[in-house]
Amino acid sequence: MRDPASNERPMDSSFSAKKVKGFLAPALFALSALAVLALQSDGRVKRNCPEKEEEVVIRVERAARATPPPLRPLMADLYWLRALQYVGRRIVARGGALNLDDLASLDLRALGPLLNAAIEFDPHFLAVYEYGAVVLEGIAPDQAIELVEKGIRENPQAWRLYHHLGYILWRQGRFREASDVYLRGARLPGAPRWMEAMAAHIAAEGGSYMVAEEIYARLAETSEDEGIRALAKRRREALRVERELLMLRVALDAARTRLGRCPANWSEAREELKSLSGFAVAPGGELFDPAGISYRIDRQTCQVERAP
Repeated sequence: MRDPASNERPMDSSFSAKKVKGFLAPALFALSALAVLALQSDGRVKRNCPEKEEEVVIRVERAARATPPPLRPLMADLYWLRALQYVGRRIVARGGALNLDDLASLDLRALGPLLNAAIEFDPHFLAVYEYGAVVLEGIAPDQAIELVEKGIRENPQAWRLYHHLGYILWRQGRFREASDVYLRGARLPGAPRWMEAMAAHIAAEGGSYMVAEEIYARLAETSEDEGIRALAKRRREALRVERELLMLRVALDAARTRLGRCPANWSEAREELKSLSGFAVAPGGELFDPAGISYRIDRQTCQVERAP
C-alpha cells in the first residue's frame, strides 16, 4: 500500500477537532459508497457477467469526484488489488499458470474496468498501466492501447509508458507505429539509449526473433512489477527455444539431404551445425544448446524434439 498522504502538505497546527469531523464525515461517506461499488464489482466478477463498461466508468468517475484527494490513492490501491485478485482467482482456477499467449481463455472481461477504476482515482499509478500493457493486451488490445495512451497523457515524461505502448503495438503487428512510439519515448529526459535502438530494430525487422527477444529482455529489466518481470523472462526463454528449434530443423533437413537419409544422431550433422554458435554435441550424439537444454532426433519422423 502506498501512503495516501505522501504528497500532501503537513497538517496545520490549527487543524481543530471540528475541522477533523468536517473532513471525516464526507470521507467516510465516500469510502462507504466505494465499498458498495467494490462489492457490486465483486458480484459482477463472480457472476462472470459484468455490467456495461461505460456504466462502471461513469459510476467510478462520480465516486472519484466525491472522494477527498488524500483518500484517492487508497481507493486506487483498492481497485488495483481487486484487479490482481480477480486475475489471480482465474489463474488458480485454471491450474496456477499464466500463459501470455492464452489469456483469452481466462475470460477476464472485468479486468479493463477494474484497471480503469484504479487510474480514475490515481492517474499517476504507473504500475496499473504497466500491468494493463502486458496482461490486458492479451485480452482486449484496443482497451490496453487506450489505457496506456491515457497514462501518457497524464504522465507525459514517463518514458516507460512509451515502452509499454510500443510493446502493445508491436504485438499487434503495427510495427511502424511501434517504432514511432519508441522513438518519441527515446527523446524524453532520462530515457535509456536502447529506446532509440529499439525503434530502429522494429522499423527494420518488425516481428523477427531478435526484436522479440530484445523487447522481452527490456521488459524484464525495466519493469517495477516482479510478476511482469517473471512473465517477460519466461516469454523470452520460450522465444529462444522456438528460434533454436527452427534453426535445428533447418540444419537437420540439410543433413538429411546430404546423407540421403535421416541422421542417426547429431554427430552425423556436425557439418550443418557449424554455423550455430554455442551448440555442443555430446559423445553419445546428443545436442546441447548454450543454456544446457538437450535436443534429440526422432528417427521415425526425422524431426527435432526437445528433451524433457
